[in-house]
Amino acid sequence: MKRKGILVSLIVLLGFLMVVLAGCSDKARTKTTSAEATKTNVHQKITITEPSRGELWAPIYLAQTLGYFKEAGLEVDFQTVTGGDPGAPVLAGEAQFGLRGIEMPLIVTQAGKEVKVLVSTSQKFPYAFIAQGPKFTTIESLKGQVVGASTPSGSPTAWIKACLSYGGLDPSTDVQLPSMQNSAYIAAMKNGNVAAVCGSNGYLVNKLMANGGVMLVDGRDTEVFKKIMGSETYEMYIMFATDKYIKENPETVQKVVTACAKGIQWVNMHSTEEIADALLPLFPDRKEELLISIADSKKHDLYSKDGKHTKTGYQAALKLGEYAGIVTQEVPEEKIYNESFLDTARKTLNNKQ
Repeated sequence: MKRKGILVSLIVLLGFLMVVLAGCSDKARTKTTSAEATKTNVHQKITITEPSRGELWAPIYLAQTLGYFKEAGLEVDFQTVTGGDPGAPVLAGEAQFGLRGIEMPLIVTQAGKEVKVLVSTSQKFPYAFIAQGPKFTTIESLKGQVVGASTPSGSPTAWIKACLSYGGLDPSTDVQLPSMQNSAYIAAMKNGNVAAVCGSNGYLVNKLMANGGVMLVDGRDTEVFKKIMGSETYEMYIMFATDKYIKENPETVQKVVTACAKGIQWVNMHSTEEIADALLPLFPDRKEELLISIADSKKHDLYSKDGKHTKTGYQAALKLGEYAGIVTQEVPEEKIYNESFLDTARKTLNNKQ
């Protein structure tokens, strides 16, 4: 009896231990699963700088508002840099990506810094050269006048110089080119302070024309632009990163570029109204401006179809850079572009269709 009692006690004890161990195992498993879930839910923080918020970078903004970045495990913050160089934080390693015009990588590459354009979101030239009517109706009529420009090395200034040269004037001697904010253009034109300006987006062009403007040179017209710059294409709006960041973080770069490629697809499959509504979270209280600018971009086929550059578009960028005085040496396009991530993204997206 005594031996039987001991045996029963041992069986009970073993049963108890099995229950306890099973409970511990479940807790450990639950803890591990919870930790993995927590790890999965943590999004990698990415900063993208910009000089201003422009709708021709729409595919990249849509990657944010449509959740493509989030799907890739990224938490993206757009930082508008005013009063300084928007590319500086990227070059310093304080931001990972930057939105700029193609002139920026041309400038820094000549200065010995290594950056690459990863995505181009526009494929045709977006600017127009507009004078104040009825007094100024030709380029020749601008001789001796003040023409409102942007920064000396900016694309708007370069376009103005190209138009003046095409029209037979010398930009360095025949006109004055003070730097102005484009928000001051309309008042300056109406008050007679300037005779002409560069309309750099559809909304601004629309407002200038509605206030007595006269179209001198419409760069959005493919044939007009080709006569002046020798190309039908021009990939102005771009996203870039440093070579160092690309080399050290290829997986992150691929995630970002793939999300942007999704945005490019989305833009080309949706209407002006749909694009404006999707962009509104990043353009609060600017619905009217968005509708006009997006409609203009659609009309002139400005949005990129594939995010890539063209050889003729790059040559036109070099030519415009020469007008602005920012291109002083030969810059091979392989030093400017890295579209391998875009190629991978497009293959992935095409396979899913």
